[in-house]
Amino acid sequence: QVENFESMMKSAAASSVGIAQVQALGWLAIQYARSGKINTAKKLLNELRKEDRVMPVGIIQQPLKSELARAKKAFGNQIEGEIAFVNGNTNQAIKYCNKVIKLVPKSYLPELTALNPRIRWVALRSLALIYEKMGNWDSAIAAYQKIIDEKILVITVPAASNIWVKTLLSISKALEKQGRYTKANNYKEMYKRLRASN
Repeated sequence: QVENFESMMKSAAASSVGIAQVQALGWLAIQYARSGKINTAKKLLNELRKEDRVMPVGIIQQPLKSELARAKKAFGNQIEGEIAFVNGNTNQAIKYCNKVIKLVPKSYLPELTALNPRIRWVALRSLALIYEKMGNWDSAIAAYQKIIDEKILVITVPAASNIWVKTLLSISKALEKQGRYTKANNYKEMYKRLRASN
């Protein structure tokens, strides 16, 4: 799966411009950072930051320079956050993830550009995982809860939908750690139902 994902993102990066290329390079760099290939992730991050072409007007991709700049900042901060987390710098990682979340506020989500839903939720999941590692279960649950509360995206963005479903299981496990078994079971049952229907 990882190999297929990397192949798809490399192909997308080679054949796209603007936000689409920022996305492809961004997801690839995040994957490399998480697998410990920090130098490769940094190289892609530099490449991403140099992208200044604008997509033609389309249904999904917004052609605005300001949107491209925001995409570069969002992915740049997420990549920096992943690198910081791998390097054991949890405070820096938290700072970068929060920057991504602020760049893509909940109020912006209904506009549903290709950038918004997934990168916001990836940042929230990363934040939750950092808090889990620190043993801060309240903060981890709060981050997961934000994803679950933004359910409108499940209908329209398949990539975001998959993250939302996975989050049901993640929050269930986090709640178990706190001994909140009834609520944990409710989320786990919801997760099982959704997985079975796919």
